[in-house]
Amino acid sequence: MRFAVELFFDPKADAAVRALWTGVEPDHLTPMGARPHISLGVYASLDPDAALPVLEAFAAREPVVPLSLAFVGTFASDEGVVFLGPQVSPELIGLHTRMHDAFAGLGESLRYYRPGNWVPHCTVAWFLAAADIGTAIDRCRRASLPIAAQATHIGLVGLPDVSAPTPISVEHRASYALEAP
Repeated sequence: MRFAVELFFDPKADAAVRALWTGVEPDHLTPMGARPHISLGVYASLDPDAALPVLEAFAAREPVVPLSLAFVGTFASDEGVVFLGPQVSPELIGLHTRMHDAFAGLGESLRYYRPGNWVPHCTVAWFLAAADIGTAIDRCRRASLPIAAQATHIGLVGLPDVSAPTPISVEHRASYALEAP
């Protein structure tokens, strides 16, 4: 099973992103049990029993991170992804780098999530047909952007095998509050 380390938002920002999810057809994320998030790392193999204490200790020494989900984007891929992009800040980049340092030796993050390659994003739609991407982007553009958010929690999530027959779901292993003053 693949695992992701994800940043979760405060309740107001969470609700704003969920409203976008349910307004885009088809909504694949809500039925999967996903939470609005920004992935810091995705691991093809990772021992969750070894990772959880590291993540808990990491969360205890990291502060809440202010975010501004300010723009809409898509990836040039066949996965049909539309996302909200946060304004990149030193706080966000620093948190990302420190998380990868903390997880060194636990597993190797997929290259698109490693420091220097990472494109931080909050997925709004996934598995869209090419014809539906423009509609999803339009819906996001009409939303009240930027969405002010705070990354208040960090979690370890088991990711579904997207090649498996539906329904697929994420497996939330643990979530810890970012607690440093």
